Amino acid sequence: MLEDRLAALFKKEEEYAILEKMKGSTLVGRKYQPLFPYFQHLKSDQPDQGAFRIVRSVCIITLSVCMVCLLSQLLLATVRSVYQ
Repeated sequence: MLEDRLAALFKKEEEYAILEKMKGSTLVGRKYQPLFPYFQHLKSDQPDQGAFRIVRSVCIITLSVCMVCLLSQLLLATVRSVYQ
């Protein structure tokens, strides 16, 4: 989560804890468990393949309006990699 957005998402500092800080580039390639079971069949055990993995994006903006843009780019990049 972007540290710049914490105040917009939480009313009090006591509601969250920063466990670790890292650059986004350290997350590229890592896989994650999706929140919903949709598209589970697109998972892959192969590195750099399948859905539910973090891909690099050139558009990182902290404005809340751009969050939809970022999420759609992430989804599009994942879908493209699955169907290549």
